[in-house]
Amino acid sequence: MTNRNAGTQDPGTLVDGSFEIGRRNYASGYYYYTGSIDDARVYNRVLSASEIMQLYKMGVAKVAKTPTPAAGSNSLKTGLVGWWTFDGADVTTNTTTDKSGNGNNGARGVGTTVATGKLGQAMKFNGSTESILVTDSPSLSITDKITISAWAKWTTGGSDSDAYLLSKGTDKYNFLIYAVDAGKMTFLISALSPSTTLKTVGAYNNNKWHLFTGTYDPNGGTNNIKIYVDGVLENQATKTGSPSDDANGLGIGRYGTGGNYRWNGSIDDARVYNRVLTAAEVMQLYKMGVAKVAKTPTPSAGSNSLKTGLVGWWTMDGRDTTATAVNDKSGSGNNGTRTGGKVASGKLGQAIKFNGSTEYITTVDSPFDFGTGNFTAAAWFKVSTQAEANAILDKYGAGGAGDKGWILWANSTGNNKLLGFIDNGSVDMTGATSLVVGRWYHAALVRNGDIGYLYLNGVQDASLGGLAARNAVSNVAMQIGSENGSATYAFNGSIDDARVYNRALSASEIMQLYKMGR
Repeated sequence: MTNRNAGTQDPGTLVDGSFEIGRRNYASGYYYYTGSIDDARVYNRVLSASEIMQLYKMGVAKVAKTPTPAAGSNSLKTGLVGWWTFDGADVTTNTTTDKSGNGNNGARGVGTTVATGKLGQAMKFNGSTESILVTDSPSLSITDKITISAWAKWTTGGSDSDAYLLSKGTDKYNFLIYAVDAGKMTFLISALSPSTTLKTVGAYNNNKWHLFTGTYDPNGGTNNIKIYVDGVLENQATKTGSPSDDANGLGIGRYGTGGNYRWNGSIDDARVYNRVLTAAEVMQLYKMGVAKVAKTPTPSAGSNSLKTGLVGWWTMDGRDTTATAVNDKSGSGNNGTRTGGKVASGKLGQAIKFNGSTEYITTVDSPFDFGTGNFTAAAWFKVSTQAEANAILDKYGAGGAGDKGWILWANSTGNNKLLGFIDNGSVDMTGATSLVVGRWYHAALVRNGDIGYLYLNGVQDASLGGLAARNAVSNVAMQIGSENGSATYAFNGSIDDARVYNRALSASEIMQLYKMGR
């Protein structure tokens, strides 16, 4: 770094110049860093020893931010010719990016949706009109050894009799479920002899995640075609011949060339190799989806203490969200009604993204009136645009005394910091930390007796005393992403894992909430 500012130093001795990460510009030339750097920070103050320890602990024993792991060991990168993670960074409205480096990007069909996956996000298909098509390419035109693999969850009820998971051309290589086979998965390569298909022993049309992997080696001798489920060999046979090829593309969730026989369910982490993975490598693929990342991206409510007093919890995840509703997972039944908003990649699984004018979630009224009692409101948020005010969680009425409620906002124009109100018509608390557009933060508003607190990323950001007489009651429903549906205070960006408690969480509990998404 040009300014030589490692550790602490008298600012008067610093040399003006560009700030660099990974390179030092010194009088005798450049000095480059060899290795990896993560979570670099600069403060305009001196951190205490306890704060330095806190920074260290934030990086110890946590799940990686990227939901889908890297391709795996070096062996799992070898021969990888197509890899579609379906994670937020790898998906646009029209495209699913091939992460193998071969440029085999997929075109998303109309209607395909992002859903909670096994390793981060997945793509969800309706079984009739939705699929992904990858254009034919030399790297996908495999005529020798091959492995195809994907995590998948299948639900019966599609409009077609068969459901194709992965399919190249006119049955050149396929994974599919035949409805007539009572949910058994089939691995089919059309040019082989004998022509009988290789099927799983068990049925897997059970709406649960499974990893399906098929391998074939033309020169592999006895039992050279195999099908694995969840990393374990389930069936094998002996065949002769080599895969053939045509100019048709690879279908994900559809029959490759015809576009029918659609998948009804979700698909995640689809892969194609131009070699045969070993049994150990297949098991490694399976283990990458187990125990590394939680099965459900949003964790459980947390420790027993984080379940206590939880009166509203909206995860925004796929199984908790419909086109018109967001379910309350606290058990209190305080479900939200969606007014627009789009499913987006979240901090813990999925989030809801709002347009800053007409989109929000409306919950209920009285369960979130806390009077002079303690409470906590918390959520992950990411603003897309700095607005007059971005309402994260809002229970604020427009009436007179006794009808003011409470507010947790972000990014007021000219302020760009957290804001908190408790029964007051003006700003009660303003956070000390400036917020950056496009970055995820965890925010919490806490009332504990006569003191109010704002927390940002698990650390106290503001406080205010003298609140004992404040009456946090209003005659409006609590909203996520707006105040009474007002475009003036509508949130522009994404909100995830919103929670409300009827008690004051401790500082350590707020930190625990933050660490659950770190």
